[in-house]
Amino acid sequence: MPAISDTPHCTLHILQDATDSLHRYQLALECKETGGHIRYELQVTRKGKSGTSQAGQSGTTMIDSDHLLLGNVKINLQAADTVLVTGMVRDADEQIIAEAFQEFSVQ
Repeated sequence: MPAISDTPHCTLHILQDATDSLHRYQLALECKETGGHIRYELQVTRKGKSGTSQAGQSGTTMIDSDHLLLGNVKINLQAADTVLVTGMVRDADEQIIAEAFQEFSVQ
């Protein structure tokens, strides 16, 4: 179960899509109010037999819809790998408006 910290106006969820060994992670932002500029950060850390690796993406956008998909990180995983995904969204004043983290295990 993801741990989610958010404002009364925005909620952040982590999405995972898997095809064979390729896994994609994105952030799903839901906001009651639109129109503001935001900065997002998506960080993916993989731990496995071959060691630890990290991939990430960040960017800026405008909240022009009450549901937004942010970021797109794809990584190859092997059996027994563990992945920690963290996401954070800040407003134009650099205040955190939503954040989430979730751990995934590959079977």
